Amino acid sequence: MTDPLGAAAHVIAGLAALCFGRRLFWLFVAVAGFLVAFEFVPTVLPGREPWVVWCIALAAGVAGALVAVGIQYLAAALAGFAAGAYVAVPLTAALAGPAWIPLLGGVLGALLMVLVFDWALIALSALIGARALVAVSGLEGAAATALWLVLAAIGMAIQASLLSPATPPARRR
Repeated sequence: MTDPLGAAAHVIAGLAALCFGRRLFWLFVAVAGFLVAFEFVPTVLPGREPWVVWCIALAAGVAGALVAVGIQYLAAALAGFAAGAYVAVPLTAALAGPAWIPLLGGVLGALLMVLVFDWALIALSALIGARALVAVSGLEGAAATALWLVLAAIGMAIQASLLSPATPPARRR
């Protein structure tokens, strides 16, 4: 990524999703919408100025956050679809797989979000956060995959530790 502002946005969004995606559901939905739009708008609308891409990506993120606050399960399914598709793109490229793999990843992500909400949210937010960070690392191939898996595991561990904080036993008098 040659755009320093885009790289900074990926790092901030990646760290936020990696560490706090489950705790701040609306943030996960906003990050998923932003990252997907930021990556796919140049493909769908080639030749657009960078500010147009930024505006569309920010609008997708804000819209996702607003929907997440208002309609949580629909937003969860949509964010799960976006995250699943976003995560599947590099796998498709690495395996030289068919173009429908991101669609399958999106469907699986949506199903996971609806069926096992907390754990799917932890896994998907850690995976997209890790992918956003790897995207700006400059690594490719096995090194990028290894970093992605390590960062995702760290993110899942951080979020799992925040899932159900231990409550101190009630003091008896």
